[in-house]
Amino acid sequence: MTYLKSIPGSAQRLLIRFSVESLLSHLILLGGLATIFVTARMVIAAYSPLYFWDSWQIVFAAVHGERLLSWHWLWAQHNEHRMVLPNLFFIADLAWFRGRQGFLLATIFIIQSLHLALLAWSMAVFGALRGATWRTGAGIAAFCLFCPSQWENFVWGFQIGFVLPPLLATLSFFALLFYSAKHRDQPNKWNWLWLLLSIAAAVSCSWSVANGVLLWPILTLASALLLTMRQVSLYAVAGSLCTWYYFSGFVAGREAGDSLQRALLSPLSLVEFETTYLGSAWVWKSIYGAIAIGVIALWMSLAFVCRARVYSRNLQLFEIQLLMILSFCIGTAFLTSIGRINLGLEHAFTSHYQTNVLLFWWALRMLLLTRLFADKHSQSNAVLAQLLILVMFLAAALLLPRPIHEVKYRQFIVDRATAALLMNVNDPEALRYVYPDAGETWDGAQYLRTKYLSIFSDPIKVDQQLGSFATSTECSRGGAELIVLPHRLLGALRISGWAWNSRDGRPVDKVISSRNGIVSGRFAVGAWLPAVRAAHRGINNSYIGFEGYVPENETRAKITLYAILPGNPPTACPFATIDPLNVVKEAR
Repeated sequence: MTYLKSIPGSAQRLLIRFSVESLLSHLILLGGLATIFVTARMVIAAYSPLYFWDSWQIVFAAVHGERLLSWHWLWAQHNEHRMVLPNLFFIADLAWFRGRQGFLLATIFIIQSLHLALLAWSMAVFGALRGATWRTGAGIAAFCLFCPSQWENFVWGFQIGFVLPPLLATLSFFALLFYSAKHRDQPNKWNWLWLLLSIAAAVSCSWSVANGVLLWPILTLASALLLTMRQVSLYAVAGSLCTWYYFSGFVAGREAGDSLQRALLSPLSLVEFETTYLGSAWVWKSIYGAIAIGVIALWMSLAFVCRARVYSRNLQLFEIQLLMILSFCIGTAFLTSIGRINLGLEHAFTSHYQTNVLLFWWALRMLLLTRLFADKHSQSNAVLAQLLILVMFLAAALLLPRPIHEVKYRQFIVDRATAALLMNVNDPEALRYVYPDAGETWDGAQYLRTKYLSIFSDPIKVDQQLGSFATSTECSRGGAELIVLPHRLLGALRISGWAWNSRDGRPVDKVISSRNGIVSGRFAVGAWLPAVRAAHRGINNSYIGFEGYVPENETRAKITLYAILPGNPPTACPFATIDPLNVVKEAR
């Protein structure tokens, strides 16, 4: 205290400000790391080796005898996209990792981690950010790149095509700016490799999804601000050739054509979709709220873009990089609006768009924060901005149950389809949730079965002795019923119900069925049943439902259902019995 009294008042206030900034920056960085941890837990919990929706395309191609490594298949359109690089990852997963999706999910996590490292490095290299400013920017980047609101991109292997382009775009921008700095300050014969890396990353981005073609005008304009006419011409020629080749033989689908027609007839609808898209990160499916936030963000972005010439004259490379990222994200929103406007404004809230939306917000925040932290005369604005960021983190934590609910729903329907396929049950109602054409899904699954891929890569063990479990009659509650379907399932019965682990006070992780002491059948657990929860005291979780399949047999013996509780050995707790002859429910 004596030491502080000897310091002038203005210096004391400055010292306190820096101390508060440092504390808040550590909290923000910790929040970003916590976001990574939460998303990693979510990925592990939601893992399934079964293909899902668009992922089935590679399986169908293999069924039809396509040569997967042929340029014809690699370059073929998928909706509006040329997915050469993602297709190579899909082939690697199928050929080297038995199509179990784990390689793809791990690669997605690695891509986001590399993107985080690249952004953190660029803050230090181009922005010369240190201490509290760097920690604040890195924490926000970690939050934006790993926020659970983009859950589809983390639990679905096909979405590698949505996380790879932003990394490649950032890498392309970084390499151009690094070349500019090196060429100006330390010219040598190897600097051109950075220029080559920039162009290669842009080509790779163009060969991933449709928004990759947006890089070329951005790179050309940035090179015009920073480089000589020779380098500008190089980007212009490379971009023209790449874009021409991309659209050579391009066929617009019916959905994209309808959306484009609507966009041309109603430009206001296009603006509404784009602003909803950009504002969707901060409201939960509130269209008007998202539009208001999106409009403000667009105006702020335009104000910063108008300063591009100032940034280039002052050689503020980090600010130029942020403007390039902003332009890429806004352009992606515009292309998405053209292609998806026909699906309605609600579609702008789709979770896999959040990777691009949150990257946009990171760039916009950093443009604001760098100005605030650079202003040494403002003693409160930077601290206020940090407090608002922590409030944003808290709001995201409060909203976490919503994406978790969507993840759990997807996990249940995928596990239910997995149970049907492993039991060799052709249940169209379950299969069409993992791909709209249930018949094609069934044919693809038979291919996977014969090749021992995906869910069939491990030996299938259905029948085992009930004696391998410890048994108890007082550790679970539940009920079950035999579902009578409008179509007959050949060789199996479909059963659904609910189960609760009374011993541990939590939902059951596994359900099995037994006939005459022999365990058989497969069940998916985790269905959301709030009505059952409300009707039974002592149950504090709604994810208690299950559904699955039991083989039919000639004796039509009674089926006893057991909840399997963790332990060594696991404990089997009976909670319901079903008589296939009477189709009655006996619940405890």
